[in-house]
Formats: sequence, C-alpha cells, structure tokens
Amino acid sequence: MTAFSDTRSSADSCVVGNGIPRSGTYLVNNILHHLGGWENIGVHINPRTWDTWKRDDQVTLHSCTGKLALNKLRNGQMAGAHLPWNKGLDRAMGRTSKDRRIKHILIHRDPRDTFLSYLNWVTKSDAFLTSAGGKEFREFMLTRFENDDQRLSYIIEQPQHSPAVFDGYHPWLDSPNCLAVRFEDLYPELYELRFGQVGPVFDGLLRYLEVDVSSVDLVEFSNQVHGMSNTEIGRYKGVFKDRHFAQIDTPAFRNSLERFGYVW
Repeated sequence: MTAFSDTRSSADSCVVGNGIPRSGTYLVNNILHHLGGWENIGVHINPRTWDTWKRDDQVTLHSCTGKLALNKLRNGQMAGAHLPWNKGLDRAMGRTSKDRRIKHILIHRDPRDTFLSYLNWVTKSDAFLTSAGGKEFREFMLTRFENDDQRLSYIIEQPQHSPAVFDGYHPWLDSPNCLAVRFEDLYPELYELRFGQVGPVFDGLLRYLEVDVSSVDLVEFSNQVHGMSNTEIGRYKGVFKDRHFAQIDTPAFRNSLERFGYVW
C-alpha cells in the first residue's frame, strides 16, 4: 500500500499517538515531536478516515479504515489518532514488517475534564475554526446559548461524549500492542523534568519508545512540552454545577469512570 509520505527519519519504528478525544492526543504528539526520533508527517487517523489537518492547516479527509491507514505508515514516521479498540486494529498494531514496527501509545483522561477541554476548544481555539464545520459550530455555540454553563450541558448530552465512546477505548489498556498512560500521571511529571526528576510514567514511555533518557535535555524538553494543555487536572471540580453532575450521574458513566481508574 502506498505510504502516507516518503519523508521519514532513520528510526526502525513508527509511532501512533492515540487518544480519546480531548484527552491529550496533542500533548503526546508534541512529546514525540520534541523527542525528535520520528518525522511528523501531519497525518491523523480515525476509524473511517485519515486527514492532514496538521500538515496544511486545512481539513483534507480521505476515506479509509483505520486498519488500512496503519498500513500506510512507515518506520521513521509518527501520526496522531483517535482509534477505539477493535480486534483488527489490535492485530495491525502488533504486526511487524520490514518497513513498519508500530509503537502505539494511548493517552486517556478523566472524562469530566475532557468535556471542559472540548468546551474551551470549540469556543476559543483558532485551530477549531480550521476543522470541518468549525466556523458554523462556533457560531452556533456562541449564539444559541447564553453562557458556558448552558454550553457545557449541551456538550455533555452529545452522543460523541457518551460513556460508550470512552468504553470503546478501554480494551487498549489490556492490549500487549499498546502503552496506555493517564494524562493525570504523565502531565505533572513533565513539569518535574525541569528539576532533573524523571518520574516512572515518563521513564516507562521512553523505555517503550527505546529512547535513552541521557539523550534528552530534560530542562529544555520540559519547557517545550509542559503547559501545552488548556485544561488543568481536575478543573471540573470547580466548574461543574449541580446540573452538570446530575447529567452524568448514571450507572453507565460511573462504570466508565471506574474502568479507567477514576472515582466519582
């Protein structure tokens, strides 16, 4: 299958930075970019499409299953993804060939904070305006509702934010073809790097990627990657109103939190 791009580094692996939407996918790919071992080809893989939004600042969608898109990836390249688990994808992630040995990282985050991250993205981020339908949805969100409390309620009720969507990623946590990290564990460690402290999650990430920690300028790296998230850990606690907690207080949502290691 034709590769996404002929551009690549000399690395003998390629990396997929996967994530539940608004959980830190951009953070993971920024980490990979600044580690410098792989060429960022500007590709993002979804279950039924891949796009080059980050490459050309416009959305160019290509119809293709996630499994087939993985076959277009080559060693020395990195790509972002929003790929829930399925058996075919799991096998594809673990299949090695002469020009493709995938390192697959999944980042996940407390769903309550992802709602706020999404709210911030659709109402304030310039990057959102370049996404498909971004301008129209921004206008809808700002004119249809009186305040962010109402906008947040609307976001919570949307199908793409249901517990079933989060649960679709859960099997990756038990897959041998995935390194799963929690945003809440990784993000604080990125700050500590500037003091020469390498935490267990970041250390595990480097080992998985086969990167020697001694090759990383910890202070510079921390300055480059920390602060790349607009929603701090646990921000929902100070933002959610009773109405928002009531919206998510369902057995399905509570079970989803528990599966990913979060508490109500």
